[in-house]
Amino acid sequence: MPRLMIAHPSADQYGSDLQLLETVVAARAAGWSVLVVVPEDGPLVPMLAKAGAHVVVQRFPVLRRSTMSARGLVGYALSGLRAIVAGARSLRRAKPDVLLVNTVVVPTWLVSARLARVPVVSHVHEAEESSGRTARRLLASPLLLATQVIANSRATARTLTDVVPSLGRRTTVVHNGVPDRGPEPTDPRIRRPQDPAVVAIVGRLSPHKGIDVALEAVAHLRREGRDVRLEVAGSAFRGYEWYVAELEQRADEPDLRGAVTFHGYVDPARKVIDKADVVVAPSWRESFGNAAVETLLACRPLVAAATQGLVEVVDDGRTGLLVAAGDAPGFARAVAKLLDDPEQATRMARAGRADALDRFSTRRYAAQMLAVLGTASGRNTTQRRGRAAGARQAVGTVELSEHANPRAADRPRVHVAVPTFRRNELLEPLLGMLAPHVLGSPSLADRTEILIIDNDPDGGARDVVAAVAAEADLPVRYVHEPRPGIAAVRARAVEEASADGLVVFIDDDGLPGESWLGPLVETWERTGAEAVAGRIVPGFVDEPSAWSAAGRFFERSNLPTGTLRRSAPSGNLLVDVAGVAALGVAFDPEVGMRGGEDTLFTRGITEAGGRVVACGESVVVDLVPPERDDRRWVVSRVYGHANRSVDVELAFTQGVVARARVRTASVVRGVVVAARGAARWVAAQATRNLATDASAWRDLARGPGLVAGGLGLQHEAYRRS
Repeated sequence: MPRLMIAHPSADQYGSDLQLLETVVAARAAGWSVLVVVPEDGPLVPMLAKAGAHVVVQRFPVLRRSTMSARGLVGYALSGLRAIVAGARSLRRAKPDVLLVNTVVVPTWLVSARLARVPVVSHVHEAEESSGRTARRLLASPLLLATQVIANSRATARTLTDVVPSLGRRTTVVHNGVPDRGPEPTDPRIRRPQDPAVVAIVGRLSPHKGIDVALEAVAHLRREGRDVRLEVAGSAFRGYEWYVAELEQRADEPDLRGAVTFHGYVDPARKVIDKADVVVAPSWRESFGNAAVETLLACRPLVAAATQGLVEVVDDGRTGLLVAAGDAPGFARAVAKLLDDPEQATRMARAGRADALDRFSTRRYAAQMLAVLGTASGRNTTQRRGRAAGARQAVGTVELSEHANPRAADRPRVHVAVPTFRRNELLEPLLGMLAPHVLGSPSLADRTEILIIDNDPDGGARDVVAAVAAEADLPVRYVHEPRPGIAAVRARAVEEASADGLVVFIDDDGLPGESWLGPLVETWERTGAEAVAGRIVPGFVDEPSAWSAAGRFFERSNLPTGTLRRSAPSGNLLVDVAGVAALGVAFDPEVGMRGGEDTLFTRGITEAGGRVVACGESVVVDLVPPERDDRRWVVSRVYGHANRSVDVELAFTQGVVARARVRTASVVRGVVVAARGAARWVAAQATRNLATDASAWRDLARGPGLVAGGLGLQHEAYRRS
């Protein structure tokens, strides 16, 4: 039985505490034994015990704001040294396969794990941006001791990599999983605009939660003559009694007197949320927003601050409304808009619940957390190596069977993901071509959505997608991914999909062939493969040049259905989200503009023991405009592919000596290929043979690419001006 030990800084019942509980539930369900260490007793302890964890109360220091002074840091350092020794001793006794350090405020456990030689995963729930860069760097730097880092949102990950960029390679974003508690929710109550209204807020009574902003918004609504009450559910940390006093004093002023109720801590929060007409989440900073997700699950209209993790939870205008943080009049206007338009409020509430069930389920959270913990602990190493040995040979076929994949009966949701960057003119015709493949299949029409992942920093495709979605007969969803690079876009698509769903990639300059989506899904159903790769054929806008036709630069392999592939391109690729999560494989956003993210990802599947299966019946046409049918563009692409192939090989090579061999072999092979290209070029000049000339230029580009890759010189295939 694998053993998990967890160090957690409190025994309370708020966001990170309850998320820890979900981690314990997931680990126990997967057969792990769980030991949780907390510094004090509290209400969380019996909850953890009920979930199957063994809980130990062991004193250790926790970083607080009060610690961030000269005197506080000295005291923390002294107690920290004792805690490091005690922690290492506890780890040696418990002998866990992996230690999970929950939040960044207990860094001593990271040092203890290193001393005890125990793999350690840090789960970061804080997205602190208000402090100076030096303080933030000091807080994030201990994470360099972690084997892997889990961030609860992209906002949290950015706050880490902003001050310690090297953390990016070991950081995985796993959105919180929020349980759907309580009875099946009803729609928001039907009310007339003049009827009394209830606005609710759930969260810690802390300045950064913006409780005061909610009070001012309700005061603004009441000054307009609206009969609005505010229900506040939450209590304060020790030391914030002054803030509670200020809130109570403000609530007792004439414009709010009798209209605000402070309930204290409420469990479950649904008791308050269910009675609300609108729920607000006006936080100044919020790494994720569990209370916001609880609101969506309860099918209640939500108005949230456009900040950090809340932007990832709320799809503005579809599942809720976003308002600038601190803008009390703006919150008042948004609440009034929902109160005055109950039909819109109901539409948003229903869409919010469906979205939350899809993206923030405990099932998805469990699968992703266990994948990271399993990878860090090395529990799957033997199985993976054994299966990977066969995968590296990349030969043979997989049996196609009507009953090979038991998950097929569950009819998982299908997400057709279209990455795009400033090609708005291609989106509308592409979406028109995708629709028949979905709507024309009874088995796909009711479970497929189109995801447009926009990599334009300005979100330039938003209006185009909104216009198309309004007229479309199937769900079309817009997602903005500001991190530059196709790898970040593909990673975001998988994040946006349901935990047990299927993501099907087609690029914005690709066109579905006569047969496309159905065969991909059918091949997955008949094989259970982690990925299915369809055919990609070139589609020249003009007649191809004689030189590129002779060199066949745009042609790709056509493998029969069922063929096992070592790797595959992602322009026509189906990904089983649960399957790759179980292997611990994901697109790496750190690839940035270099390209090759598809080879790295699919090769990662086969190296981890998974399967990438070809589907010859699924076809996507890759448009080749005249500017690409150009010798300079083709040579640059061949150079980039060769250069990136070295990075991919290094990614799956362990040990300094082995990696040095890969680099040396790449340089030698590159020199040989370049020399062959030079000889072919001479022959081509003599014979005037286009095919020989094309082969010569292929070698003359590929050889230097291999040499540069071996020397560590990276090429940015998708560099933007």
